[in-house]
Amino acid sequence: MTIRILPRLAAVLAAAVLAHGGGAVAAPISVCIDDASPTAALDAKLAHAIATAEGTTARVEHYDGTGGERGYRLRNYLELVGETCDFVLGFPIAGQDGLPSGVRATRPYAKTGFVLVTRDAKASSKLDALPARTRIGVAFNTTPNLWFDRHPQLVRSIYETDAETLAALDAGEVDAVMLWRPSVAPLLADAQHADVRVLPLDEPGARFDLVALYGTRGEAQVDAFDKAVERLRGDGELARILGAHADAGLGVEARAARLAFARRTPPTATATTPRVAASDAEAVACADDAKAKPKPKKGKGPPELFTTQQAELGKKTYDDKCAFCHAPDLNGRAGPALRGKFFASPSHNYKLKDIFKIVAENMPATAPGSLTHDEYVQIMAYILLNNGYPAGEATMTFDGISASKVPLRFYAE
Repeated sequence: MTIRILPRLAAVLAAAVLAHGGGAVAAPISVCIDDASPTAALDAKLAHAIATAEGTTARVEHYDGTGGERGYRLRNYLELVGETCDFVLGFPIAGQDGLPSGVRATRPYAKTGFVLVTRDAKASSKLDALPARTRIGVAFNTTPNLWFDRHPQLVRSIYETDAETLAALDAGEVDAVMLWRPSVAPLLADAQHADVRVLPLDEPGARFDLVALYGTRGEAQVDAFDKAVERLRGDGELARILGAHADAGLGVEARAARLAFARRTPPTATATTPRVAASDAEAVACADDAKAKPKPKKGKGPPELFTTQQAELGKKTYDDKCAFCHAPDLNGRAGPALRGKFFASPSHNYKLKDIFKIVAENMPATAPGSLTHDEYVQIMAYILLNNGYPAGEATMTFDGISASKVPLRFYAE
């Protein structure tokens, strides 16, 4: 896949020269920024601030994280950090989610995630503490859609975009909304929302670290990068750059996280996008990173839940109803990836019933719930097949998959 990069050379910063007493400036650092990310603007500011703190300049390269027609795959970051830039800023990562071999993460420099936005002074960041029948708005195809199964006392309303979701709160259609914090922050920057409360959600899969990715190209510079971030954190500049998008003060939690991130690829033995999401980030896939996938032990592999015929029929329906948003290869486009290590991450703790609930209730985007039970089951069979679940003799049923507590995992090569 060819990635179109739009280079932009940064102006030499006088402060960098002064930091070296007017002497020679260190070699510039090159930083890649995803123009499709809601943190793109602050990532650019952060790149230049880090370069200034290092006594050099930043060369910013831009890429489109949506990936165009075929979606953006996790392995593309290997190309970015190997050929294009020293660091990729603004990458959200949660728990033990894995990265492709050869791609590493710096220490987390900020924390962000999904938030509850409300005008209720008594609202809680814990969903199980919200009163029964609380009306919650969510954006279509985002991670919070999966949480309602764990909190049946809440009433869900789905909207097309983050802006429409927030507008529903303004109109009184819902009591609160759950949105990706970097996306909603600019929408709240007006007098109309001066009285809203923004609560970081205390829910599994709601919190993410922001890190910079790097490879062999940036390895020699990562110590200077981390030290520059700490200087920016110490003098308050990091918090000023991040604004309402993320938290810069990581405290004790960050010090523990550094042990997990520093100088190595995050563990992949338990890893699987979403992106989060992520946006939701916060979703990409890495189907080709076979080294990162554990081989299932004999007798311990994925169960046979569907027939070959169901998966074949599912492919036809998927191609007709789903591929436009999720890409023909399931690697994501306008909608998130439906295969891969991030989609099926053990750290998300999703069961098959959780994913099927989204498929059967929210899809297709233009007419949610409009397909037959058999068609939804067949689509689910095709999704599972692409994640390495084998076809067998058992016929998957709508009721059976709706109640399945089988963990969602990525087994494909």
